[in-house]
Amino acid sequence: MHLITGNFRKITGKYSDNSGGFSLIELILVISLLSIILGITTVTLFRPVAKANLDTVSTDIFSLLRGAQNQAINTDTSGDPQSNDYGVHFESDSYTLFKGATYSSGGPSNFVVTTKNNISISPTLPCPSPPEDCNNIVFEKISGEILGFDPANNTICVTETGTNKEVLFVVNFVGGISIQDGC
Repeated sequence: MHLITGNFRKITGKYSDNSGGFSLIELILVISLLSIILGITTVTLFRPVAKANLDTVSTDIFSLLRGAQNQAINTDTSGDPQSNDYGVHFESDSYTLFKGATYSSGGPSNFVVTTKNNISISPTLPCPSPPEDCNNIVFEKISGEILGFDPANNTICVTETGTNKEVLFVVNFVGGISIQDGC
């Protein structure tokens, strides 16, 4: 076979270099296309994670608010001499279920939930006279209504800082909670 190929080359004067490699331009083109595709898929894949984090925190806050209201309404004192108010205290990176009308950071019955780094909480809540803590929602014992309700200060904004997606909680005087996109 070499004889035939060799004679063909000699007769036609055409030699082909079939070494099976790629040219530099082909390699650059392929690497560029792969980089673009990888960049697009990376951005697309991480957006749902951020939204899932925001949805998870929003669901947890809603559940904790409902739990606080249910505990305040519950007349089974579990050995306590009387029913208690229950509330939720908000910080920019955490929220805490607490027992009583006022929040104490070292309370023995506190249940603290810390959010992920990319989640920020901004409460706009009533400020009762003492102790002037505007980061609490307190549910009144037996009725479950908001203690010291102020219709101008009744929201909690939860923001996912990477995408700036926001969820707004609006609480009414009886403790009903509505959830909206955006703050």
